Amino acid sequence: MTITRLNDHQVAIKTNQTMVTIGDDKSIVIGTHEIQGPGEYDVAGVGLQMYDGTTMFLVENLRVEVIFDQPELSPDEELIEPDVFLVMTQYDKTISELVKKVDPRAVVLFQPAGAEVLTKQEGDTVENQTTIKLTAQTLPVDSRQYFVLAE
Repeated sequence: MTITRLNDHQVAIKTNQTMVTIGDDKSIVIGTHEIQGPGEYDVAGVGLQMYDGTTMFLVENLRVEVIFDQPELSPDEELIEPDVFLVMTQYDKTISELVKKVDPRAVVLFQPAGAEVLTKQEGDTVENQTTIKLTAQTLPVDSRQYFVLAE
């Protein structure tokens, strides 16, 4: 799959079969099918579970979780472990704690300001790219990659 920043409000995930467009206003379009609200969907080879502040995709054998809002972490909450986090909101300490808790193999930031949190507070390296190509084979196994979708 390939993740690309379309504009200041949208990201595209291109798969072998279709394109998924994700807006920072929580809008999601798979191909020509607009997702209308929370629920489970299977459209053009893309599995989707949509909740209030997060959406989980199954795309080309990768679990991709899109974070739209600052999550409220519950210590007892069971979390699905995604392969990739796509963070549409500002990356901050709360998101950082969530990343440590669920341990995704890649984190993609939509807001460039979040990279500062990673580099200064966490000491992590962030790759600034206009297009990010990820597959199950190219993701790290024992570490994590961080990306910022360049404007």
